[in-house]
Amino acid sequence: DMLESALEKSAQQALDAEQERGKVLKRAALAESCVDRLQKEILDLNCEIACAREEGGLALSAHGSFQALLVTKDEERAQVHAQMRALEQELKTSNRTDAHVQCA
Repeated sequence: DMLESALEKSAQQALDAEQERGKVLKRAALAESCVDRLQKEILDLNCEIACAREEGGLALSAHGSFQALLVTKDEERAQVHAQMRALEQELKTSNRTDAHVQCA
């Protein structure tokens, strides 16, 4: 009778252990699925970060080119103003000379 009781107890423990093993395997599979999903999300985020960095770099490059163009245009504008002042001065000098010649 004790042997039968011990066998039943052992069989029940084996059944309980098998059920627990099944639960652990399900949790492990779920955890693995979560890890896979998170790894995919990390890859997607890394791609988004790389794209954002590239777009940011392009924007900075475009901004730098625009700034350089503005500097060039400012320099051209300054040259044109200098030429205009020189021409105005020449005109004033020429008008004075013409007036002096007419008076003489």
